[in-house]
Amino acid sequence: MNTKKIVIILAAFGILSLAAYLIIDAVLRGNTGVPPRETVEIFSFDAAAINEVTFTNPDGEFKFQNTDSGWTVGNSDFLFNSSYVNITVTNMAALTSEYVVAEQPDNLDVYGLSNPKLISCTDGNEVYTLEIGQANATMNGFYVKKHGEPAVYSISLQTGTLFDHTKKTLMDIYMFGEFSNDVKKIKLERGGKPVYDLNKTDNWSMETPLKTDRLNTANITNTVIGIINLNIIEFVADKLPTSEYSKYGLDKPSYILELAAASGRSEKLIFGKETSDGQIYALYDSRENLVTLPKNQMGFLDEEVTKYLLTNVHSENIYGVSSVDISLDGEKIKLETNVDEKKYADSKFYYNSKDVSGGDLQELFLNLYKALNNVEFSELDLNGVSQVEEPFIEIVYNLKNGDKTVVSYARKGDELYYALVNGEYTGYVVKLSTFYGDVGIFKSKQRLDIALGI
Repeated sequence: MNTKKIVIILAAFGILSLAAYLIIDAVLRGNTGVPPRETVEIFSFDAAAINEVTFTNPDGEFKFQNTDSGWTVGNSDFLFNSSYVNITVTNMAALTSEYVVAEQPDNLDVYGLSNPKLISCTDGNEVYTLEIGQANATMNGFYVKKHGEPAVYSISLQTGTLFDHTKKTLMDIYMFGEFSNDVKKIKLERGGKPVYDLNKTDNWSMETPLKTDRLNTANITNTVIGIINLNIIEFVADKLPTSEYSKYGLDKPSYILELAAASGRSEKLIFGKETSDGQIYALYDSRENLVTLPKNQMGFLDEEVTKYLLTNVHSENIYGVSSVDISLDGEKIKLETNVDEKKYADSKFYYNSKDVSGGDLQELFLNLYKALNNVEFSELDLNGVSQVEEPFIEIVYNLKNGDKTVVSYARKGDELYYALVNGEYTGYVVKLSTFYGDVGIFKSKQRLDIALGI
């Protein structure tokens, strides 16, 4: 190839490269010579003024009314997703089109609009109805049209997919879709027997199997979070007749779970059989809606009541205590404290009138006090106690406000002791080994006695 031809080829290549650059630059700058498409307004209305929305699809017609308490379903009775209704209304209220596809289309089939799904919003005066077709071939837009008008519009794929509703998209996918702080009741039965009944006003308390507010709120909170985040897997039936209960194991429930929230919502779920793929049938009692839920994400159904109880029998904050009178298998001991939370360094501690303030003696004294507070129960016995023996251990907390709290442990059997507070049986049973363990009451006392040369 001679030099002249090489020069011609290089020049041609340079011209083509420059042309390509200018075209790309023009596109990036919007200077293509083709006027940009203007967005077209489809609807513009006040979303807050809408008081009724109707969704029409092959599953039926579903009407929702906006009331003072929020959206309610009008012509059906099923668990619906109020957030989906809100989002749909908000998006329709300011709906624009990327461009008009056809002003006078000859064939609506190609747009999926010959038998479209409908969304109708009304404020009581005007009705705004959108017909929803299908996504375009390149999956970058969605065909819609205003009801009663011929033009077909293209809207964003994301918005079109939102509008492309079915009954399932209208339904609430959460078992109990409430905020965790708003849940105020969890009541569980298992195999026909009550397990626990937890209720919250300001704080959580237990009504059954024993009445107490000494609860492990962290574990309760974890259970609440598990409940509100649980997704429904399948919507099986809207109105399950009682004649079909046995088919799903609902005639002999495996569990019954009652839930309530500050919003006023309450649900009673009756659980039946487990499926072969790890789901469990659950019936919303008030609506007779049958769903399936992921059993492997519902460990709270098999938890024992002890998970929600504080493990120690009783405790008193040392800042509120002036003295403690202890009887250990007949031996009398007295602890005295003068503790100021703001001036802790000036605190004074006495063990049987001996000043043990400061250093190792104070630490041993406080370990003994902790041992009194940290007696853990090993099991529950809720059958009650008609008569108890003389206490093996009795602890009398004398409080600064003048009150007294008496904690006592009376023999149940060879190695077990009933726990009582102010003479009332708590339902807790303590093993003898708890008192004699390395951080138990007897060992803690022994260490202090040795340090004092007793």
